[in-house]
Amino acid sequence: MRVTILGKGQMLNITETQHRELLDATTGSGGNQTLCEDLHRRAKRSDGILTTTVYPKELERMKKYANRTDKGTWQCLYREIMDANRVPWKFG
Repeated sequence: MRVTILGKGQMLNITETQHRELLDATTGSGGNQTLCEDLHRRAKRSDGILTTTVYPKELERMKKYANRTDKGTWQCLYREIMDANRVPWKFG
């Protein structure tokens, strides 16, 4: 088990579909498998709401990839999760 302290985490709501898509994104290529795996693993349900913890360095990475023009699965998933949680991610 990997344990890394990355600062105070932010809770982001995710849907069941996004939770499944995070798991799906843990395979294949692209370099974001570990981040997707961590977000999927940290997901918790409370009062019917599914949330995952995202740490500052991870959020910066999500924003960086969301701002690329790629239409890959995890880029679109990051955009969708941040938009739903009103996390500003668009640069310049």
